Amino acid sequence: MGQDSPATEWTATRTTLDGRRRTATPLNADDITWMLDALAHPHRRAALRVLQDAGWLSLDVLARGVLARRDVPATGDDRPPLAAIRIQLHHTHLPKLDAADVITYDPDDGRARYTVEDDRFHRLLDDVAFEEA
Repeated sequence: MGQDSPATEWTATRTTLDGRRRTATPLNADDITWMLDALAHPHRRAALRVLQDAGWLSLDVLARGVLARRDVPATGDDRPPLAAIRIQLHHTHLPKLDAADVITYDPDDGRARYTVEDDRFHRLLDDVAFEEA
């Protein structure tokens, strides 16, 4: 008595900082892992914020958007920060986000778009962006 059957899905309600109430299903460990992994690096978070409402963006436009959202230190070599961000996005961050089904990235065309439809991911991204602002 007092326990839900495995087939029963329960929800939790919480109040956000701005007073809104949110109802959501609980996250399992796999959900938490992929969301936190996708949002672990500040370049990935910035790229997702740039892509979130943009549709398809070129790698160059995306790199400029990430640079604008981040206080990026000098790279320590002759490359300007924009070139370093572009390389990191192309070789590391965009493929990782694509593999996590958060974006679609075409490395041959050099374009990406935001594709995740999980409302919990959207809320987590919004919460992280609020904390970083």
